[in-house]
Amino acid sequence: AGDIESPKLNLNIKAVQPKIKTDLPPTLSVTKSESIVLMIQVDGQPKPQVKWMKGNDEIPANQTGVQMIEEGENTYRLIIEKAAETDQGEYSAV
Repeated sequence: AGDIESPKLNLNIKAVQPKIKTDLPPTLSVTKSESIVLMIQVDGQPKPQVKWMKGNDEIPANQTGVQMIEEGENTYRLIIEKAAETDQGEYSAV
């Protein structure tokens, strides 16, 4: 009896590039055996996945004495429970 066509829909997918709201300090000094706490705040859509790095190497999430914590929507912490000489170096979050 005839054909009918529905109106067309234009679909746009929006992604927001991750942005660092609060970055790591340029230097940090801690006393041996104290905890090291590094924190960043990152926004983005979809929610960013953060990896912690020491130098060029990713810090494994299951490393003994290390915690990686996500707080709320945009806060990420790296906690090293007892600072040792081997923890010295350059840290970053990717």
